[in-house]
Amino acid sequence: MNIRKGFTMLELIIVIAIVALLTSGMTATYSAFLVRNEVSTTGWKMVDAFNRARLYAMMGRLDKEWGVHFETSKFVLFEGSSYNAADPTNQLFPILSGYQFTNINLNGGGSNVIFNKISGETDEYGSVDIVSLDGSSSETIDVNKVGRINTL
Repeated sequence: MNIRKGFTMLELIIVIAIVALLTSGMTATYSAFLVRNEVSTTGWKMVDAFNRARLYAMMGRLDKEWGVHFETSKFVLFEGSSYNAADPTNQLFPILSGYQFTNINLNGGGSNVIFNKISGETDEYGSVDIVSLDGSSSETIDVNKVGRINTL
């Protein structure tokens, strides 16, 4: 009686192929999840910066207006009625490579949203998009005239 124990080469190849297919499918799904998650996380950081700027302005913190400045790869919480890149009190929020701000559509055409003292309103209302460079995910943050912030 000749009994062989073990796996044949064909069985091993089939198992390896199945594992490879499952792994590649999970990797693609996980990568897409990470992209969507990073866009969403950056969106919430933007909302937080807008809310802080508005709150600081309404509180009259440092007796100044407060705002948020946008560039392609970062946004900045700043004090005062205009953005000064050299101001050491700026709070910088860089975004990861692979993502950027696009369609910065603010009233007046600038890249700053400045909230007025006490009222918390802004004359630079509008929207900003955060997008993944591969185009697979995006989110729009909207600021209205009275200073309310919405994600779209």
